[in-house]
Amino acid sequence: MNPLDFLNVARNLSGSAQESERRTSVGRSYYAVFNHLRLKLEPMKRLPGTAEDHQAVVQYLTSANHAQLSSVGQSLKDLRTSRNLADYDMAVAVSQDQSRLAQR
Repeated sequence: MNPLDFLNVARNLSGSAQESERRTSVGRSYYAVFNHLRLKLEPMKRLPGTAEDHQAVVQYLTSANHAQLSSVGQSLKDLRTSRNLADYDMAVAVSQDQSRLAQR
């Protein structure tokens, strides 16, 4: 499966009137990007194959001596923060704009 297919799910849910669907949209956006990058990095960087992969991918990209890769790594880190808020912080509302922003 192509992990970027999850972006279609995220787009379909991002404009929902239901906050639960907007929160799910943020999560699908994160996992689409994370899994895509993880697959691309596997031939170059051995990953632990655990929950540590999330930080390992960010660390590898942000520490690269390449401005664009560092930027991608920072964007993934920011998206993970958004995903964590959407999944775990029920006190903070997730708007349609925030949900759509997660797809960029």
